[in-house]
Amino acid sequence: MQHEDDQDLSYKVHIGPWKKIVGIVFRSKKRMVLLILFSGMLAILDGAIPLLNRYAIDTFFVEGDYSTWPYFIAANLLLAAGFGLSVWGFVYQAGIVEAETSYELRRQAFKNLQTLSYSYFDQTPQGWIMARMTSDARKLSLIISWGIVDFVWAGLSMIVILVVLFFTFWKLALIVSIILPIMLLIAWFFRKIILKQHRIARKQNSQLTAQYNEGFLGAKTTKSLSIEESNFDEFAKTAHALRHASVKAVISSALFSSIILVLAYIAVATTMVRGSVFVLNLIITVGTLQMFISYTVNFFEPVMAISRILSDFQNAQASAERIVGLIETKSNLVDTKEVEDVYGTLFVDKKENWENLKGDV
Repeated sequence: MQHEDDQDLSYKVHIGPWKKIVGIVFRSKKRMVLLILFSGMLAILDGAIPLLNRYAIDTFFVEGDYSTWPYFIAANLLLAAGFGLSVWGFVYQAGIVEAETSYELRRQAFKNLQTLSYSYFDQTPQGWIMARMTSDARKLSLIISWGIVDFVWAGLSMIVILVVLFFTFWKLALIVSIILPIMLLIAWFFRKIILKQHRIARKQNSQLTAQYNEGFLGAKTTKSLSIEESNFDEFAKTAHALRHASVKAVISSALFSSIILVLAYIAVATTMVRGSVFVLNLIITVGTLQMFISYTVNFFEPVMAISRILSDFQNAQASAERIVGLIETKSNLVDTKEVEDVYGTLFVDKKENWENLKGDV
């Protein structure tokens, strides 16, 4: 038995469901602000490490001046304390946001289920509803909470690195900048492929969950009709389709990440070659070259993080559409406004169940 939503395999990313989910996430504005602040703090601290290393190489090793080493140690201690605070902060806040988002999605979906008519449950497999209430809600809350952390950290890290590189030596900074458009083009190419494969995987997962539930509920019927082998073959076919779709989805994501990684190390190698020439010509110092190499390596880690976040959001598109669709499903049997004004709604009664009876009873 298949639900009609599983037949809709449009591979476009729709913004509507995400607006609903983001609205749920940002209900706790204080926690979101703290989450963004701690993530941004971590990005700034990450950007400070190569600057300190550059100072140490040029001052302590090249010039042999150790007069400022106490200040250097103090700066590193403050940096370590800042890292500890920022990591604790974003882990704590992201964990709470994840739990609250999962709770709110399930609460709204379950509340709406209470208002739907019997015909909805006749047409919809129980396993499909269970998949929306459990795995989809959990997956979305996980992706959104930690996706915000990674996105803020990665975006701010890239900005900090580019600003420092261009202010230090713009010729080497151009190497990193030239690679970016190529990465964006590759990301655009892989977006549709990854989304398509994960939509198929989510469809098969939904059908498999429905077969689990139907197998439990129909155990007596299965035994009485001796159709165990037929049911097993049907289940095995769905499980094989889920495995095949999941493997293809993982391969697509892995191929995308591998191509990005190759481009990153091409940029690192180019920076090392060109930077060495500038060092030999006394245009930049050894510490500056080391800083550029560190920043180039570190720059593509946020790029990989953003590509992973975009892939995760693409993967979760089908889950977002289905759970939001469940929350927004309207019952085909509803009371009119006149009736609600007199008697209230299903959750808020305005009168007793029985009218006052007149006459002899």
